[in-house]
Amino acid sequence: MSHLFWPRLLATFSKNGLAQAVGIGVTLQAANIIALLLSTAILSQEMGVAHFGAYVLIISVLTLLSVATVFGFPAFLTREIAASLTKKGDSIAASLTKKGDSSVDHGPAWLSGYALLTSAIFFGLAVLLVSAIQAIFPKAMFTSFSWFAFSLVLGRSFLEISAGALAGLGLIRKSQVASLFLLNGPFVLFLIADTMFLQREMTVDRALWLQATSTWLGSAVGLVWLWRGLRSYELELSANISSWLRCLRLCAPLALANGLASLQQNVVFLILGGLLSSVEVGIFRIAERLSALTHFLRSALLNILQPQISRSWKMGALPDLAQRLRKLSLLNALFNIGLLLAYSAIGLLLIEKMFGAEAVAAWLPLLVLSAGYSIASVFGFNGMLLAMTSNAGLLTKVLAIGFAILSLLILVLTQVFGIMGAALATSTYTILIAFGLWRFAIGRSGVDAAIFPIFIR
Repeated sequence: MSHLFWPRLLATFSKNGLAQAVGIGVTLQAANIIALLLSTAILSQEMGVAHFGAYVLIISVLTLLSVATVFGFPAFLTREIAASLTKKGDSIAASLTKKGDSSVDHGPAWLSGYALLTSAIFFGLAVLLVSAIQAIFPKAMFTSFSWFAFSLVLGRSFLEISAGALAGLGLIRKSQVASLFLLNGPFVLFLIADTMFLQREMTVDRALWLQATSTWLGSAVGLVWLWRGLRSYELELSANISSWLRCLRLCAPLALANGLASLQQNVVFLILGGLLSSVEVGIFRIAERLSALTHFLRSALLNILQPQISRSWKMGALPDLAQRLRKLSLLNALFNIGLLLAYSAIGLLLIEKMFGAEAVAAWLPLLVLSAGYSIASVFGFNGMLLAMTSNAGLLTKVLAIGFAILSLLILVLTQVFGIMGAALATSTYTILIAFGLWRFAIGRSGVDAAIFPIFIR
């Protein structure tokens, strides 16, 4: 059977233009990763690892505020719009939910408008909350925030909402550009121009200002694309409070899932900042940035697979969906294993050249993180599968349990082993949560996205 695998894999990619979409996604994700690595290298060398660590802590808090502001709408728009459009240009169905559930009887334009309005309202509530914290705890880290730090939150939310709606409408290329390049690409260009040509001293506040400016530039492009994509849809139905509240109710599970996922990604930096110093935070961020290359193919395929999973689920085309996901999971796993071997051979030299001699302590945490992600990748894209098949509530419960386990592991192991303990905790959690999501995805959707059936046949 092995001699038939690669021809079938190529046929899978050639079907329905998937090869072209994957190629675009991979190219844009490569540009996104290069932008992230360049920005990390520039900031760590210009500010020093200690000040870079302080910047990472602030960005971690801002990321959590952004998740609260966006409230799960990007994935909601992708799922509901894609499931209701049978082909490009068709009008949306009357109901966007399963039978027996409260329906949201508005088209893509009104849903997108609800999302942007909700984001702006929740952003205002977040500003009031942080302002209250500033007043109660004047020495808190929040005193470092300024108007451009807050504006970064809203700009990022608008960009993510635009990307989600564009993916649901079938405008995959624009959605990929919005989510994979516009979020980070302009920022690194601003950094290069500021450090090389203006030659100004890089501080935490200046880095935040540059990132906020670049994010709003990207969100403006995303909103224009979204407006053009929605022009063909009529706006006959009137907006009302009850339908908006139904949208919030449907988004709540996704918002909780996204919030827990974001907490899991950022809790390590918050705990490191509390237990250790900003130097360790900066070093761990460098290791995390390089290990994020293991998410390369997964992130590149995100905007492509989400609408396809939603449509296949609604149409009952599960065998074809499972076969496609397994082959993509295998490619992802092979890429991650190759990357782990490369880091083992040249990772130390790479870190020293890119981030400076004081960052070489990131090498061993990098190997541990990359090993964990590589093992977890063999189980497939199960978090995405649950979110796109109306199982976001289950996903939220699993992530909530996982967050408690991760926090406990980080608290215990960090105090014993320092940043190596944080890396061990993160890798252990990553493997456990990937296995758990795999089992739940099989039970709820009947789709096995892991690579094992490929070799068992």
